[in-house]
Amino acid sequence: MKRFIPLLFVSLLVISCGSSTPTGSSGSGGFSWNGPLILSTIENGSAFTEIATSTGPVTNAAVTLSYSGSPAVLTYSTSASYPVTASGSVTLLSLALYNSSSFTYTAGQPYTITAVFGGNTYSATTTAVGTPVFSTSSSNLVCTWAGGGNENVITAEQNISPYTTKTFGPNLTSPYSIPNSSLPGSTGQNDVSASINSLNSSAFSGTSNGSYLLSASAASTFNY
Repeated sequence: MKRFIPLLFVSLLVISCGSSTPTGSSGSGGFSWNGPLILSTIENGSAFTEIATSTGPVTNAAVTLSYSGSPAVLTYSTSASYPVTASGSVTLLSLALYNSSSFTYTAGQPYTITAVFGGNTYSATTTAVGTPVFSTSSSNLVCTWAGGGNENVITAEQNISPYTTKTFGPNLTSPYSIPNSSLPGSTGQNDVSASINSLNSSAFSGTSNGSYLLSASAASTFNY
């Protein structure tokens, strides 16, 4: 994912609200979580953190990215609020975005996001994944990448009718070989994309269910 998209976050928030069993407030029509929701992604050249609450946007958080080099500060960028329905009640969920491109991204290295606000410190770590590279070996399409990852998926789409799609994964490991005979189209008719992700879904202790820290990388080959 190249940029955090507010509408995508709304969808994530709806899912999170459903899984974290929000509690209605008597007479107020609102609800509360067991903490804020923090969604963070690190990719080659960019780091994003979104802080979501039901008490207004958090615009004064101290958000940092720590790794083997000099720490990077994620600066506040923008915020917005959206109505969300949970357990029959409607409330405004506020989202504040922080980002940075002032750091060095190296596959296989651990990276830690720390967010300090409201008198609390929230922290999570994940391992950076490298850009996937496609090559050919005999009658196989081979995809390789560095940094491991635990949510790796390769999708092959036939680029002519009937436009069949086939998915390999998740949990693929590098190198991953796909026999040409397993692709949905004939030679030259396949667009193949690899999405490599190192996901920490138990991230940011003390936050609401649904918080995560993700390292993500992707690449495609066309007309294979």
